[in-house]
Amino acid sequence: MRIDLGALLEQHDYREELGAAAIAKGADIDRRTVTKFLNGTASRIAMLDLSRLCEWLVTKDVNSTELPGALFHQNWFWSAISGKPVTFHLGEKRQREGPSFTKRWVALDDVMVVNEVTTAVARATSPRRTIASAYVPLHVSDGSDDSQRPVDRAMAKRMYNQVAQHRGVNIMVGSPRANLLTELLVADLFSRTPFRAPQTMKRGLPFFLRFPSRGDSIESCCGGSGGPSWVASSEPGIYYYYEKHWQHALWTSETADAAIILTRQRRDRSRTDVAFAGLTGRSTRCASRLFIDNPSMFKPDCEGPNECLYGVSLCVLEFNPMRSREFDDADAVMARPIKLVP
Repeated sequence: MRIDLGALLEQHDYREELGAAAIAKGADIDRRTVTKFLNGTASRIAMLDLSRLCEWLVTKDVNSTELPGALFHQNWFWSAISGKPVTFHLGEKRQREGPSFTKRWVALDDVMVVNEVTTAVARATSPRRTIASAYVPLHVSDGSDDSQRPVDRAMAKRMYNQVAQHRGVNIMVGSPRANLLTELLVADLFSRTPFRAPQTMKRGLPFFLRFPSRGDSIESCCGGSGGPSWVASSEPGIYYYYEKHWQHALWTSETADAAIILTRQRRDRSRTDVAFAGLTGRSTRCASRLFIDNPSMFKPDCEGPNECLYGVSLCVLEFNPMRSREFDDADAVMARPIKLVP
């Protein structure tokens, strides 16, 4: 068991303010020992040093009831998010109504994801941070005019390139059907061509989103309005590769839904990306709740490109069709996360 003092200080936004010398002086611990605590490399822990360190942490507003356990058990997401700016990226639907007016809106479920995750972040970490929202344009039409589609994609690519340079946390809300940044994230992680439907099964991408039909055309590297060509079924849901064969998480309008959660983190922890990609707004919101309840289940641990680790999980959701309308529509009766390994 090793102390990870650096992660705990990051969680409380002190990592850049307090060096080993200051901590050693304040806690009356040898500086070399403090350096090992900060780097998580101390192989032995003297009880006197642990006691002094806990007493010093309490003076820095660390809750005494969390010690010494908080020194040993750091959640990867709350540790990564501490002290860094957080940006939510939401799909913004746009619809032209006349030559000079464009109606814009964001799905209510997506807004609720932002509210609930923001609340969880505030409770779990220090409030001293910047939280912002960015809107990814997606023009909708009746299919007769797709002239804005190339414009939307070009804008999304520019935004994604900016995200790649962002030192902080990016949370993408919505599937590729609703949020073009999620499409670009999937394409980047799995070396796919964005906005181009896969014609055959390719190794590496362990899921395919067959969206419920709404009359819109969907061009995605990981899904569409029809089933994948390499399986017999074409029913709505998420097709996923698990235990050496393709399986199906069914979607129905009342009782069953599913979502994908993607996580990516640079090895130096300078940037963390999370995407909640549900078949519907309901499942996107359910996925975000599963994540904030226990981020450890979705820790990125697969080797990815560009010095990154990533993770991909499927959330299978079941609902009670007989429940009262008083219940929150995002409260799943059963939620089962499945870790997918490409």
